[in-house]
Amino acid sequence: LGLAPRLARELFRMIDRRRREDGLTVLVVEQNARLALGIADLACVLAGGRVVAQGPARSLLGEEFIRGFRLGDNPAGRTQAPEP
Repeated sequence: LGLAPRLARELFRMIDRRRREDGLTVLVVEQNARLALGIADLACVLAGGRVVAQGPARSLLGEEFIRGFRLGDNPAGRTQAPEP
């Protein structure tokens, strides 16, 4: 069931602080894309075991394709990113 939302946010704040202050590299696997992309520099989005999008985390947060996955709703049922 995962962590309570409040605890998850606090944990991500701690990870982000350590990452920035200590120059750590951290690999995060998280189903809450909003939290994960919020602290990431680079991101890779998986669907059905395949990479469907990758790149700078901030740019992925704004893409409509990723928003569908973030909200748990991909009405088109796509498992591939749209062509550029």
